[in-house]
Amino acid sequence: MPMRFHFLKYSFQIVFLIIQFLPATSKSQAEFPQSWVGNWKGDLEIFNAKGKAQTIGMELHIQPLDSLTYTWTIIYKADTIRDERKYFLKIKDASKGRYEIDEENSIILDAYLLGGVLYEQFEVLGSTILTRTEKQGENLVFEILAGKAEPANTTGGVTHEGEEIPVVKSFPLTNYQKAVLKKF
Repeated sequence: MPMRFHFLKYSFQIVFLIIQFLPATSKSQAEFPQSWVGNWKGDLEIFNAKGKAQTIGMELHIQPLDSLTYTWTIIYKADTIRDERKYFLKIKDASKGRYEIDEENSIILDAYLLGGVLYEQFEVLGSTILTRTEKQGENLVFEILAGKAEPANTTGGVTHEGEEIPVVKSFPLTNYQKAVLKKF
């Protein structure tokens, strides 16, 4: 393998490691979660491989309780059914973009603010879940990607032309949900 390729490969790895430890200082980072406070409402669209499977009403209520804790109440509305989930957003280390969503039932999800977007990634009951919430202009955009926790495909794990190739696991995605929420 050419020496130039090895140099570039390792340079990218070093840059990636340095970026991981830089403090979060963007304007959107500094304004979170204060700029998200309010009651938000919209339609949650649910998609599978066949297309849109369902649309239900959704609300997200974010209110300060103290300087480190906010309500994070999600309400789903389908027909006459109202499913209210009362969680709490807790600031762990804002300078590092670290937060928690506390379900107040022994489940605490780590959340990370990266580039003004709040992410949670977790596994439950054999499924992987990635949530993404972002303020876009006057809206909050809430998204969920879900799939099986078992890999659909495992490749690599060999030596190719003298280079050790790591094992790479691909995971299936089976569900996508998106809501554009407006303040009310």
